Amino acid sequence: MSQFPDDDHELVNFLRQHRSPVPPPSPAAEDRLIAAINALPQSDTVVEFRRSRRERRSTIWLIPPAIAAGLVATLIGYRALVPAKPSNADLASLEAFVESNWQSTVNNTNSDDEAPLFGDVATN
Repeated sequence: MSQFPDDDHELVNFLRQHRSPVPPPSPAAEDRLIAAINALPQSDTVVEFRRSRRERRSTIWLIPPAIAAGLVATLIGYRALVPAKPSNADLASLEAFVESNWQSTVNNTNSDDEAPLFGDVATN
């Protein structure tokens, strides 16, 4: 709990003068509390505690098999998703395709039957 600053002496004196008295403790409060605790069913709480420990043990053994299954699924999935190595014919076909497309982009020759992509605005 925070303390009042000492710089406001008037407030501190006012609060000391007008504070309410502390109520006297109930002589039977401790006895009533102990009686209420003893009235609780002790056996049910012990049975619940033992049952919860058994349930925790029964779920803990599931963790290592779950980790192992996850690793196996990861390895199988990785093998299934890795593409196969292309054959020499596929590589040659791909190389020819890239080379022909590269040649058409480097050589900027327009034949008469091909229309330019962008028309000359000044000629229109």
